[in-house]
Amino acid sequence: MGGNLIGIYSGLYCLVAVIVTIFLARLKKENFRIALSIAMFLSAFSFGMMYFAHDLIWMTIAFVIFGAGWAGLNIYPVTFITDAVSREYMGSYIGLMNVQICIPQIAASLLSVVVLPLFKGSMPAMILFSAFFFLAAAFSSLLIKNKDI
Repeated sequence: MGGNLIGIYSGLYCLVAVIVTIFLARLKKENFRIALSIAMFLSAFSFGMMYFAHDLIWMTIAFVIFGAGWAGLNIYPVTFITDAVSREYMGSYIGLMNVQICIPQIAASLLSVVVLPLFKGSMPAMILFSAFFFLAAAFSSLLIKNKDI
């Protein structure tokens, strides 16, 4: 049943992300930094909810909230790069951004055999732990000045 549910929940959060992205794209540029921070706070909150949810309704709500956060996590970093870099170097910088996403994912996958036992094999505990990284990122994004974007 869990395998089927993750497929449904993945589709749900992606659908929510598409809908929310339509609205996020209409925000004024001055609000992008705050919107990115809110997206990371929503993601942290949803990961915490996923840890504490013990029924399908709360888990569904957690994935809907994550979808809203995921929208901002996808739209704003790319927007910051495309606004700051000349067209001549755009491909290189977008490629570097993809590298900074992929390398940590590969490292996390390889290190999961070491990290998972630290959480006594509890995947929900690892998700809760990752919520703290989202919180740190949310606070860090508030340090960005609008003139830097």
